[in-house]
Amino acid sequence: VRASSGVVGVRIERCGGDRVRSKLLRERIHRRMIVTLSSGEVYDGLLVAFDGVVVELAHSSLIGTDDQAIKPAAVDGVLLLPWDQVAYLQVP
Repeated sequence: VRASSGVVGVRIERCGGDRVRSKLLRERIHRRMIVTLSSGEVYDGLLVAFDGVVVELAHSSLIGTDDQAIKPAAVDGVLLLPWDQVAYLQVP
């Protein structure tokens, strides 16, 4: 998905399965990603790893909740986000 602002995103449920998701994310390892959870929380961080269960972000911050931007709150340590809670990924 490409927005008019030039931001590229991937809707997880339309990604075409684990094989397509893996290929797309392997190309983005060690790049900044924005991850939106189905709960409405939005995190910005460096994609360092992923598997079939979780996405791992380092140097991350909580930047939004329920469609509202908030003052970034740094996350201590590495953030592991379960795939079943990830609604959307963006490359800023």
